Amino acid sequence: MKKIVLSLFIVSLLFTVTGCLEKEKSVKKKDNSKKVYGVVEEYSSMDDTTKKYSDYKYDKKTGLIEEYKEQNGAYTTTYKLSYDDNKNLIKKEEISKDTLTATYTYNSDNTISKLSYTSTNPSNIDHGKVFEYRDYKKDDKDRVISYSTYNITRGNYKMDYTFKYDNKDRVIEETQTTDKSSYTIKYKYDKNGNKIEAKTYKGNSSYSTFYKTYKYKVIGTYKK
Repeated sequence: MKKIVLSLFIVSLLFTVTGCLEKEKSVKKKDNSKKVYGVVEEYSSMDDTTKKYSDYKYDKKTGLIEEYKEQNGAYTTTYKLSYDDNKNLIKKEEISKDTLTATYTYNSDNTISKLSYTSTNPSNIDHGKVFEYRDYKKDDKDRVISYSTYNITRGNYKMDYTFKYDNKDRVIEETQTTDKSSYTIKYKYDKNGNKIEAKTYKGNSSYSTFYKTYKYKVIGTYKK
């Protein structure tokens, strides 16, 4: 009798172990890929009648924007972007009738330390070249909560930026201040964390000139 009970116990144990192994296998087979979303349409309203659209082209391996075209009435401007190994934007070319190039350099924490511009038409920007540098402040979560920009060729012209975040560390409010004016941009996100709206306010009034909405699609996946 004892042998029968022992045999039944061993069989039961084997079934339990086998079941656990099967469950472990099924867990391993679970798809841990995460969807990558890309903007397919950006809509800007300058007033009730003027509309601006942008179309985007992506690098499928990184999900980064390689190029986008902005259509504003009869005018089309192409933007080409380049990145470093940390996926920081290091060059942005704005190509229409002339070409305006913005070049970025970074601090060790991947915040922008300097921004410079050159143009095939120097009258597009101050003195043909504009250099700008920034200083940053962060909170205890390592989030940028404010920074100031100083434009060297404009007598150290200063603009201050401050940011507020939600409980998912997304910027929900950005304030831009100079000695003459102050604007606040409020952002909204969809359930996937994609920005879907940016609306600018001065005082208690909203400005449709700065009103933007975005639409997305899945452009790829990557493993978590």
